[in-house]
Amino acid sequence: MNPGPRPPRILAIDPGETESAAVLFSGMDQPIVCELKPNPLIRQLIVSNATLAVESGVQLAIECAAGYGVPISMNLIKAIEWYGRFAEAWLQQDPGTFALKVPRGVVKNHLDNAKTDAQVRDALIHRWGGLERAMGPGQRRNKQWSGLLSRVHEDCWAALAVAVTVWETWGADQKWSKFL
Repeated sequence: MNPGPRPPRILAIDPGETESAAVLFSGMDQPIVCELKPNPLIRQLIVSNATLAVESGVQLAIECAAGYGVPISMNLIKAIEWYGRFAEAWLQQDPGTFALKVPRGVVKNHLDNAKTDAQVRDALIHRWGGLERAMGPGQRRNKQWSGLLSRVHEDCWAALAVAVTVWETWGADQKWSKFL
């Protein structure tokens, strides 16, 4: 699959049962905009960005669950339902756009074969040059950071990992695919 030229911005979503994380990513040297909001508000964010997708070059990428042959929880089923609603909201705005579905395993493998969420976070901080550079100078106790990743928190790390994976593998032999 050749998705064409890399878009200037990626709106990455980590869907959850009741709230989801959204990251608007414009490259490694740009500040990260992240939100952790209730799902209906994230859906509105997607709709408002989808209307600008063609004009401003925003691409939607959603982390998706993959089958591993084990039972799944009701929480995961609800997150999967929202994943579909988010993709549908994006696709309804403009028939010329597409949404990307990015399996969590692909993200973890791309980020130095990370096994845990903490390792994903560490791999992202490493990509930005280490803790001091990524988070900026600050005191660890009261978390007064000022770096490019200083506003990334909670589930936003997972959404950022999706964005970085898509950004870095765009045009290569991707392991993610399109919603059409």
